[in-house]
Amino acid sequence: MQSGRDIGVLIGSGDRATLAAVLDQFPVVAAERSPQPEAAISEVQELVLRRLAALGDPKGVEALSMSQEARRAQAWDRVFSESLARGEASTDAWSAVHSAAPGDFDPEFVASLYKQVSHLDSIGG
Repeated sequence: MQSGRDIGVLIGSGDRATLAAVLDQFPVVAAERSPQPEAAISEVQELVLRRLAALGDPKGVEALSMSQEARRAQAWDRVFSESLARGEASTDAWSAVHSAAPGDFDPEFVASLYKQVSHLDSIGG
């Protein structure tokens, strides 16, 4: 990382030892160089997990699956929370769903969700 190599290239071609070093050292680098270190660290961790899974590392496969499920749940939580609070979810919330779980983004389901939220609003309001 100190050599100036692109972190994505380093991860994409890295072996297990390189990936372990990235996970160990990147938080320090991100804290020093990134305006949003937590987001940068999260993104790098996701890239490392994807690479470990691609290398066939069983723990990497399991961790990637758990990470993807957590992202999916967080994205849907945001959609539901915004829908209940404002009557509809933001474009950013729907983008998070599409990014975390593209197969979940069904326009018919979205329309149905809004109908249900509207119905609940009419009952409660």
